[in-house]
Amino acid sequence: MNTTPVPAPFGSHWADGLTRHCHIDSHFGSFRHVYRQFDADAVADRIAAAGFQTATFFAKCWAGYSYYPTEIGTPHPGLACDFTGGLAGALQERGLRRLVYFNLGQERRLHRQHPEWIVNRDSSVAVPDAEGLDVASMCQRSPYLDESGIPQMLEIIERYDVDGFFIDIFMHQTLAGICYCPCCAAGFRQDTGLELPRQDSDASAFAYRRWANATLAAIVERTHRALAARKPGVLLLINWGYMARFPVTPPAYIRQLTWDTPVPKVGNFAWNFSFESRYLASLQDVTWSVMNTRGNTWMEYSLRDPEALLQECATTVAAGGGTYLADVGHPSGQLDPVVYDLFARVNRRSVELEPWTRKVEPVHDVLVLHSADSVWSKTPCQPCPGWTPAPGYYSVCGAHKALTEAHVQTVICNSDRLPDLLGEARALVLPDQRILSDVEADAIRRFVADGGGLLAFAGSGIRDTDNNLLDDFSLADVFGVRCVGTTPYATTYLRIPAAAAIAGVPAMDVQVVGPSVRVATSGAQVLYEFVPPYEDLPGVAPYDDMPAGTPPPALQADGPGVTVHRYGKGTVVYCAVDLCAALFTEANPMLRRLIISLLDRVHPVQQRSIIVDNAPINVEVFYNRRGKEQFVHLVNYAGDKRERGTPQTQDLRPHGDIGISLALGAPAKVSEVPGDTPVAAEYVDGRLHFRAGVTGAHTVYRVES
Repeated sequence: MNTTPVPAPFGSHWADGLTRHCHIDSHFGSFRHVYRQFDADAVADRIAAAGFQTATFFAKCWAGYSYYPTEIGTPHPGLACDFTGGLAGALQERGLRRLVYFNLGQERRLHRQHPEWIVNRDSSVAVPDAEGLDVASMCQRSPYLDESGIPQMLEIIERYDVDGFFIDIFMHQTLAGICYCPCCAAGFRQDTGLELPRQDSDASAFAYRRWANATLAAIVERTHRALAARKPGVLLLINWGYMARFPVTPPAYIRQLTWDTPVPKVGNFAWNFSFESRYLASLQDVTWSVMNTRGNTWMEYSLRDPEALLQECATTVAAGGGTYLADVGHPSGQLDPVVYDLFARVNRRSVELEPWTRKVEPVHDVLVLHSADSVWSKTPCQPCPGWTPAPGYYSVCGAHKALTEAHVQTVICNSDRLPDLLGEARALVLPDQRILSDVEADAIRRFVADGGGLLAFAGSGIRDTDNNLLDDFSLADVFGVRCVGTTPYATTYLRIPAAAAIAGVPAMDVQVVGPSVRVATSGAQVLYEFVPPYEDLPGVAPYDDMPAGTPPPALQADGPGVTVHRYGKGTVVYCAVDLCAALFTEANPMLRRLIISLLDRVHPVQQRSIIVDNAPINVEVFYNRRGKEQFVHLVNYAGDKRERGTPQTQDLRPHGDIGISLALGAPAKVSEVPGDTPVAAEYVDGRLHFRAGVTGAHTVYRVES
């Protein structure tokens, strides 16, 4: 009998719509003394005064220590007070919702009694040696979850009646590698009859990914069921869970999504916030946010420029999401007033815009499919071994880069959402989406036949749902080409003739680093030819005495590189090389221009829901709607020149005289909000035209039909 609590309709759960979150990071396992000067009331006052709706604070850290007098876990040996309980009570008195950070798998006691429960990344070791290990990561598929993890969370609910849990290192374990502990090995063998894979090329690798995902979903559900039975309405917030790194529609009982995206020392918040926001905005009935830190990484005490936090949070707000500002707590328990003054400034801006950013949805002009199975197809064992995108994500990341820099209204969606969203979209991009289910393929076929535009790259639809190579594309009839086979080349070329006249793309053999497919036409017209590397060199140099680089192009082309085909009322462009992945890895603007020129063939500029001119690539455009209102967001970005590390966001100079043209059925009034400042607009031939600009991090225009 299924005893899973039936979730309330969206909008009836306390967490639905809460968008201003605070996180206080407190991994203090290496300190002898913690919270000796902790004043719960002063801390709660500062958090509340900064305008937050929820606060996340620690119950159990990365080191496996708990920050309250637990009888199940291991209290921090230098703990001076009941930090978790004290802050939980003070925040409750001030009306804030309280989430406790709980690192589910880290253990300081049971790992010695049960070393077979430890996460084991070494396939040659049956059971790790726990002797000498102060702390170990425990496998969620082992009895540890029921013996210690869930009981300790229930202990926290019983003592402090918290509203939910921010669970860390729950999704990471599955995305970052294979666990070879006895529980995983036996479970996989029992469920599939197979042995755990060692590498992506193993026959059992894709089956492992499916199994890993399914068992993880079961663990999440079991955890939620146990907690909700004790406290109905409890929130389970899983770091990394169901974000773009795991593009699977969340179950109905998951009411909030967030994750700590790659910090500035290893990634770029501005880019990651955009990518995540354009994906998360496509989901239904879930509130989402993205986390950023006060400094350049976790557990360091710098403070970045206000412009950086304002820009990052503006990106999520512009997409209809929330903010999750993260502080790094001090072991004394005190908070830095300057940090919370900055957080208050960011929150004030979010509050100002809430009347125009709540309950909106993106205009579905151009969709980009982000298929989980296609990611798993490329990297089933370790789809996301680190913070920054792994190769399985490069194609979608590159499509996002090309479209947003060209100011194309873009929504990234997963396989579940694709059929529904295609009903309103005007074009679809398939960036090397190798696995297309029958449902997806049929929906795409109908979409194009009814007049939609399709731009497909490389191996899109080349594998079945079991990750086996097909004899031909699943959409061969739509593409107008048939697959002859994949190539062994790491670098190929597209031959651009002088007659092509693509703005910003020279007439030459354009280098493309990444996978490619050999095709033959079956109704499509060839636009550009495919050129293999010189003397069929397979990969990236060095070759013997040749210096590092790429092989030159062959003298003779070898089949179609880019084709165009009419299918029903729609137009299809197919590209045999993965231009999107190449753009993400190489960042050559020429590739972006080439991608956009191909999009123009299936979805001409004059047919787009929004046309933007005279805007630099560092100004990003979000176009949302709500009833009879539309909202155009211009989000600014600027970074310094540097030779090491990610550019620091700063010096956000204004950009004016940006042209906005919207496809509308009737004239409309335009105003800049907040302030409701009127903006002159002209309605001509079904389009509304006005001039716009961006000052600081973010400017918003409201269009009332």
